[in-house]
Amino acid sequence: MKTRILHKTIAGLFGLAAVGGAQAALLDLAGVGYVTYGNTNVYSMPIAAFEYAQINGGGTGPGNPYYIASTPGAIKDLVVIYTGASGSDVTTNADGFEHAYGTPSGSQGPFASTNGPVEMTAPTNQNTADITTRYAATWDANVQSLVNFLDGGNPLFLFNNNETRADQNLAIWAKLWLTDGNGDLYGRHLYLSNDGRNYGTLSPAQLNGDATLYNPGDLSAPGLTPAAGLPTDYVLSGGDVCLDTTQPGNPVVACSNAAGIERFSHNLGANQVAYVGELPLLNEWLNVLKADDTINLASYSMHLELWRGGGRGRATR
Repeated sequence: MKTRILHKTIAGLFGLAAVGGAQAALLDLAGVGYVTYGNTNVYSMPIAAFEYAQINGGGTGPGNPYYIASTPGAIKDLVVIYTGASGSDVTTNADGFEHAYGTPSGSQGPFASTNGPVEMTAPTNQNTADITTRYAATWDANVQSLVNFLDGGNPLFLFNNNETRADQNLAIWAKLWLTDGNGDLYGRHLYLSNDGRNYGTLSPAQLNGDATLYNPGDLSAPGLTPAAGLPTDYVLSGGDVCLDTTQPGNPVVACSNAAGIERFSHNLGANQVAYVGELPLLNEWLNVLKADDTINLASYSMHLELWRGGGRGRATR
């Protein structure tokens, strides 16, 4: 099935948006390796582009299916959830989608979120007339508008990393859910979460894992207590990720100068997508809702609570 991309774009730190166009619609992740964080499968676009080029040639730049441009010009006609790019073309959305949250200006604290301490700049014109249920601390969308935008595809969430400090890692945690026309929860809450593991570590179960299993209930966002190397729900969005290309499957390893260690920068700025996230349960629910003629999709809403920050592990539940 073709996919539409919900894409994060950051000019400054971190962000989220919805990417359309021919390249997005044709993005095929079948057979591409991923890491499972909570209910979200996360794909590295630089690594996917490298592995594609190893087989098919052509390099890892434009023309590679996993090279996805995300400049302000590339996203200006799309549904943007969070961006540091300025201008109405990248901060306003079509009817049925709340306008984009903005990267904080001036001196930035270590974290920004849609839900206090609120450092993200909330949209001044909420653009929520067509959204049945909305909350002050979430980015909201009308599900019928979302389905129309996806045009038969599944949503994918894309992340940019545009960190200018010495530590180019970022931290992220997100909660997503649907509500029906009465404002009641549909299904359950879905998360991008490190599930309380030590920050920046992976378990074998996370590699190509099952994103339908995580079901902790309705969690509040992790706190902001310093926690370098300690358990946290924040996911490490690594600036650099390294593979051991001498081993079967090119496993993720600690970065070093050893032979066979391939280093991939994910701090690609606002120009190129670094990571893609997919929520299999969200795909399933949208397909079920679309197939039910008794449901008024226009009365259903989608909600996203997003927290992001510097990648020093300063956050615990």
